[in-house]
Amino acid sequence: MSPGIFKVYEFHAPEQECTVFYNPFLDDNLVKVCSGDACKCIEGECPKIRSKLDTSTTANQRKDAACKADITYAYKVEAVKSEEEGEFVKYTVTIVDIFNRGSATVKVNKQVRLIKKKTCSEFSLQSGQQYLIMGKDGLQIRGEREFQYEYPLDSSTWVELWPESSSCSSPSCGRFLSILEDFSESILLDGCQS
Repeated sequence: MSPGIFKVYEFHAPEQECTVFYNPFLDDNLVKVCSGDACKCIEGECPKIRSKLDTSTTANQRKDAACKADITYAYKVEAVKSEEEGEFVKYTVTIVDIFNRGSATVKVNKQVRLIKKKTCSEFSLQSGQQYLIMGKDGLQIRGEREFQYEYPLDSSTWVELWPESSSCSSPSCGRFLSILEDFSESILLDGCQS
C-alpha cells in the first residue's frame, strides 16, 4: 500500500471535485465538513494569519491574490463568535465588504461561517476584530429563505488582520492600513479587471 491522490466528485458534475492527498500510514487524511447531504473537504495543513502589519505586500499583490482563478471569495469580515462542533471550530463572521463573491449570493452585513479543524490550535479569529479572508469554494446550504455559506479555513486560505483606524496609532500601522484601503478601493472600483 502506498500514498496517492484521492478524488471525489458527482458523476454529473465532474468539475466540482475534491482532491486530497491520501497516505494510509497517517491519521486524519480526508477531513470533511458536512451540512445535511452537502460535504466539503478541508485540505491539508492549518491556516495561518499572515504577518501582522506586513507592508511588503502591496495593494496590487493583494488584488492579484483576490482575483486568482482558484480564489472564489475575498471578503472583509468581522468576527462575531466561535463555537466548537465535533472535530471543528466554527467562526461566525459578518461580511463588511465583498471584493470577490464568486458564485455566492452573499451580501454586506450577512453572516457566514468559517470552519477550521479543532487540531489547528495556533490559529484563531478574535471576536470584534476585522480580517481580510480569501479562499477557495465554500459550502452552500439551502436555508428557509436564502442560502447559508460555510467556508473551510485551511493552508490555502489567506487570512490577514484588518485593524480599525482608531486602534492604528503607529506610523507602520498607518502605512499598512493605507495599503489595505488602496486594495479595497481598487478592487471595489475596478473589480478583477487588469
